Amino acid sequence: MNANDKLKKWINHNYLTKGDRRMITDKTKWNDENYYSENFKEIMYDKITAGIDLTESELKGLACEFPFYEIEKDRDSFTVDTQSIVKLRDKYFAINWQQGLEDFEDSKFGAQPYEVKKVNRMTTEWVPVKQDS
Repeated sequence: MNANDKLKKWINHNYLTKGDRRMITDKTKWNDENYYSENFKEIMYDKITAGIDLTESELKGLACEFPFYEIEKDRDSFTVDTQSIVKLRDKYFAINWQQGLEDFEDSKFGAQPYEVKKVNRMTTEWVPVKQDS
């Protein structure tokens, strides 16, 4: 067996395939608590790219523990509409959620993450004109 065959065997042994896409984690071990916690980000990447919905606790874990960038949008007395950008491997994903501002107001995670990319845009700002006396 040459080096190339050994590499192919290693890849087939260590990666599960789904169609022509490869998962980076072993889906059969996702229920193992230790494996899950040690490989959380990689499992989330596999789930998102495979189209598997994340649970609310998984969404909260990504948005609150691994944010790359956070954008606050609308705010009211009890919540802030927030968009967290998380980096998983070489891709960026947005998670939209409502952050509770009070002890009695829980944060809400209803939407699934989606892939995003950074786009720099030139913006226009309107400023007051100085008045001559």
